[in-house]
Amino acid sequence: MAEQQTIIIACHACQAKYKVPATLVGQTVHCKKCENAFTVDAPAKTPALPITAKLALSYKFLTEAEINEILTQLSANTESITDAVFEQHLIGKQVLPEDKLNALRAAKSFWQERQQDLTFGAIAVKKGLVKKEDVDRVLALQAENFRNHQTCMIIGDLLVASNLLAPEHRDIILKAQQRLREQAMQPPAAEDDNQPATADDTATEQATVDADTLDKLFALHVTEDGMQALLTIKKPLPKAVDVSFVRAFLAHHEIVQGIREDDDIAKFLQTGNVNERPFAVADGVAPKAGKAAEVKYLFEIERERVGTEREDGHIDFRDHGEIPHVKQNDVLAELIPEVVGASGRDVHGRSLPAPDNEPVKLRCGAGAEISEDGLQIVAKLDGQPKLTVSGKVSVITDLKIPGDVDLKTGHIDFDGNVNVGGSIRSEFRVKGWNLSAKEILAAAINTAGDVDVNGGIIGGVIHAEGSVRAKFMKGAKVYAFGDVVVEKEVMDCTIETSGACIVKSGKILSSEIAAKKGIEAFDVGTDVSNPCRLRVGVEDHIQKAMDDFKKLIKKNKAELKEIAKQNDQLDEQERTTHRIIAEMAQVQDRSIVEKRDLQEQVAKAEQDGSPDALADLRKKADELEGRAKHAEESLAALFAKQDQMEEQKNNNLNRVEHLKQEIAEYRDEMEAVIKWAKRVKKVPTIKIKGTIIAGTFLHGVHSTMVLKENRKHTQIREVKTTDPEAEAEYELRSSIQR
Repeated sequence: MAEQQTIIIACHACQAKYKVPATLVGQTVHCKKCENAFTVDAPAKTPALPITAKLALSYKFLTEAEINEILTQLSANTESITDAVFEQHLIGKQVLPEDKLNALRAAKSFWQERQQDLTFGAIAVKKGLVKKEDVDRVLALQAENFRNHQTCMIIGDLLVASNLLAPEHRDIILKAQQRLREQAMQPPAAEDDNQPATADDTATEQATVDADTLDKLFALHVTEDGMQALLTIKKPLPKAVDVSFVRAFLAHHEIVQGIREDDDIAKFLQTGNVNERPFAVADGVAPKAGKAAEVKYLFEIERERVGTEREDGHIDFRDHGEIPHVKQNDVLAELIPEVVGASGRDVHGRSLPAPDNEPVKLRCGAGAEISEDGLQIVAKLDGQPKLTVSGKVSVITDLKIPGDVDLKTGHIDFDGNVNVGGSIRSEFRVKGWNLSAKEILAAAINTAGDVDVNGGIIGGVIHAEGSVRAKFMKGAKVYAFGDVVVEKEVMDCTIETSGACIVKSGKILSSEIAAKKGIEAFDVGTDVSNPCRLRVGVEDHIQKAMDDFKKLIKKNKAELKEIAKQNDQLDEQERTTHRIIAEMAQVQDRSIVEKRDLQEQVAKAEQDGSPDALADLRKKADELEGRAKHAEESLAALFAKQDQMEEQKNNNLNRVEHLKQEIAEYRDEMEAVIKWAKRVKKVPTIKIKGTIIAGTFLHGVHSTMVLKENRKHTQIREVKTTDPEAEAEYELRSSIQR
């Protein structure tokens, strides 16, 4: 039985190689690696199609088979099948009716014009005459006009007609492209004062006035921003000099926008004053700023009250005011779209883009989703609406833990409020929105909202995007966006907050505190405790948050770099595997030939009746069969290895997308936090009801001091110095607090 001829093919998408029968040429097969459907190609290559053939195929005037038949006919008589040869064949053989031939000619003309217009747009953008997005928009309009009306206005005329490019700048580029016509298409006359004029419109007699003569009569100064042209008379003017001379002079210096009326120019010429105050002969049109989009929140987002102070001076942490609640499908926020500004023009007619509005987008977290039109945030479930510092809207529910967070519960990670009836034990982690507990013992806490502790916080690290409230703190590290409020005592703690640190009825001992909105306490320090360091009006907490984000971004970038290195190694392994597969396929082909030869020799030996020769041949056939089987097994292993490498690359691709998305989210968070921080007013003030001990280190935004003596009932504020001979511009100044 004759051996079937086989060929090695490669998937068009993933390049995986397969050995298939040659009879599959021209048929569609599916790659088992990536499931891509592709046609098995024959070795012969199809010549490139002429543009008219491509257009005929695109317009469905001719099928691919009909075009191939025409190309076959032409190739018999012509070495090079040009577009002209192909079109002449269509005409001579009357392959298409006249209307379709005309449509192809128009499409071809448009295509050729389009190639030059693409170059025109690139030149205009490179010279800074127009913005790329304006070029793209006009090109899209040009294509739409051709589709609908079979008309083609060149891009230069379209830009001029859209008031995006001055006519003289259009003509300069057209001339460089050797496309300038004697009378380029002009836009319709406009009544708008902002419509740019052209040199032809503003200087009817410029051809009769020598440019050097004009430069001897007038001097021109254009302001740095290009928004005003100032004209000065350099020497006494001859009587023949009139408005047309000025307009010719301005045209010579490419001043085309906002030129003053003839009467105003004539009055200036009548003064005849040499080197006097310059005359504003032309004014540009300043771009108008738009209005940025904004997010309108439909629930209460500011809850300033951290508790209610009772008559005895203690704080009731449980009284937070009314808690908002929403139902599923309630609208939580709306995006009010931006108002785009209007572009302007300088005196040279160059477009001045309106300032870009600061981008604003809706952001949502758990329990919320953005509507299909992208203009609303909607609740996915019933619950409490929440807004993070970085602007994410979520809807959260409650998790109640009746006892302690300990070995029985394990760590807690919940997208909602966590209410702990007992203590959070040492070395356990709790992550959620608002957190309430009886006490926290050396635990790691991370919340998107507030932390309320009935008792004390002893040791541990607290990260809160809201406020932190407790009866006392000892040996803790607290980082908060909101206020840190302690009822009795803060000892051996590090506190950094973008809000205020308030210990109204208690003491601050041996602690370092940085509070952007100031510090209030009854007492600070004792005669035997280590001195405190108090910083007010500073951004320590925000800077730490930015550093944390930068570390996360750096970590992701390092992983991306490692994945790229791993992908390079996989690519190299794939190339090696492909090469080995190709070599083994050749070995298989040779084995088939050897096997066929052996079969013929065996048949001959059987006829000759030679048992020794027959035994020897059968032994060789067995050996050959063994090698073939080994090669088949090796190929199977290589294909399996291909599968593994492909799977690894797909996993890497997914991981890369995830890491890039995380980096984008981190940057969005950084930007949102910085915006939020700018809205929080600095309060570089320390208020002490009782006593602040000598030796306490005090820091404001710009100044520092160490108290030299105890002070009572004092308020310390950073102020500008009034003494002109003072060394520092700012100082910390204390006054009696009444």
